[in-house]
Amino acid sequence: MAYADTLSTDGVTDTAKKAFEDALANAKTVLAKTDATQDEVNAAWNQLLEGIWGLGLVQGDKDELNKLIAKAEDMMANADKYVETNWQQLVDALAAAKEVAADGDAMDSDIKPVAQALLDAILAQRFKANKDILEDLLAEAETVDTTGASEAAVAAFRTALANAKAVMADATLSVDDQAKVDEAVAALKSAMEGLTAGGAPETTDKPEATDNPQTTQKPDATQKPEGEKPAPTGDTNNVMVPVIVVVVCVVALVAVVVVARKRKH
Repeated sequence: MAYADTLSTDGVTDTAKKAFEDALANAKTVLAKTDATQDEVNAAWNQLLEGIWGLGLVQGDKDELNKLIAKAEDMMANADKYVETNWQQLVDALAAAKEVAADGDAMDSDIKPVAQALLDAILAQRFKANKDILEDLLAEAETVDTTGASEAAVAAFRTALANAKAVMADATLSVDDQAKVDEAVAALKSAMEGLTAGGAPETTDKPEATDNPQTTQKPDATQKPEGEKPAPTGDTNNVMVPVIVVVVCVVALVAVVVVARKRKH
């Protein structure tokens, strides 16, 4: 009995601890009875021995399990950041882990499996792909006016817009699928640019041409008096004198040549 009083119950499972404490208390009660029968003594002794044996049932180490639970609870508080694909796995694993963590009888053999399951569930989660740029671009695309664009450009735009909307609505896309989101953004941007690149730019109104200045009327030519010839001027007489002199000289030269030829004959 004195030996049993020195035993520690620290770290012992809740059930084993209670069994030992109950057995020890009963043994003390029987020992204090002056009229206790041998059967009562034997029963109390056997119960105490079982209680002492139960002290070997220690609780498992829950430090790692508690850390995993804290991590999972933080993820649950930010559920909107994760894709839904493996989310239920985390919900179930966390519930099982909390149950074991609260179990005072849980030993290492009970703790390790649920801790591993919770770790696997945490690692299975994926952040959602970043769709901020795609969301802004879709809002802009909804306001685009396709008037004046070619049929091919409009068709390409509508196809890219439909694909971008489908990508935006896909809640299963994670960071592992970010390239798919980026491709949808690039395709929609290109299609939107194609709407303006394919059409002719709007022409600005040209200013009206100013009227040509009216031409001034030419003054009427003065009319010459009918039947009258202009009187000869002194300039005409001056020109005629040299002409007459030249003619006379030419005639004289011809006469000299003729006379000279006759003398030779």
